Parts: sequence; C-alpha cells; structure tokens
Amino acid sequence: MHELLTEEPDTREDHRDPGDQGDAALQVRPLGQGALHRVGLSPSPCLRRVRRLEERGVILGYSARIDPAAVGRQFVVNVDFELAGQGKGLLQEFEQALASYDEVVQCRRMLGRPDYQALVAVADLETYERFMTEELMALPNLGRLESRFVMKTVKSDLTV
Repeated sequence: MHELLTEEPDTREDHRDPGDQGDAALQVRPLGQGALHRVGLSPSPCLRRVRRLEERGVILGYSARIDPAAVGRQFVVNVDFELAGQGKGLLQEFEQALASYDEVVQCRRMLGRPDYQALVAVADLETYERFMTEELMALPNLGRLESRFVMKTVKSDLTV
C-alpha cells in the first residue's frame, strides 16, 4: 500500500470525539470497512487523513463510474492525431480546441507518433462520422487522423 495511506497516525487521531463519529462515518463510508481495516483507523481519523491528502494534492477529486450505454455514449473510438506543425502555439491551439469537445473523454500528448491520442465516446457510428467530419477534421494544425473502433472493453480501471 502507498506510504501516504499508511503513514503513522498523529496523537490527535487516537482521540475520538463522539460528536464527529456520525458525520465522519457517513463521509468515509465509500472507502469501505476493508480500507479502514487495512490502514488500521476508525472512521474519524481516516477522514482526517483523507482531508490531509486532499489538501496536499494527493487526492485530486472523486468520480463515479457511469455505464456509457446508459448515457448514450456506448460507441468508443480511439483517435490518433498527427499535426502539420510542432510550434508551441500550434500545440496549445490544437489542445484547447480538442479538449473543448464533450465527446472527447480523454486526450494525451504522446512522445513519438502519433502526436496525440484521444478517446471519443458517442452514441453510434453515424454520430461519430458526423463529429469526425464536422469537428475533428477541422481542428487547427491537423495533418492526419486515424480512427480505431473499440470492439470490446476488457478492462477499464483508471485508478492508481
């Protein structure tokens, strides 16, 4: 387990304020009893540790895993982009434009080829074809794009 989660508790964590128990237990409940047991803490000190990790920027945020089909985003496409030029301003303009689309759920600048990889989630092939033709192909500084369709998601776990 990561050292930040197993750091030694400070002496204040050993004191349990009965007034804190209700709220802390509700807020820590998503961690599950297994997580609390692994770090050896009750809910209140665990919540304090989580808050410290948030303040230090270790925990960046929280999210829910959504079924793509339930929100009309079951058609997933991996898109590779190669740019026509490599100037700093050209990269920034391309990144801002690509990141502005809700359909683009992930985007990474790569070392080597392609220059960028993006994950696009839309309802179906027709929707993707329209999005690609009208939006992606009009991106600034685009040299080439290549699309690959996901047949099956074998694993989808973005946690560290």
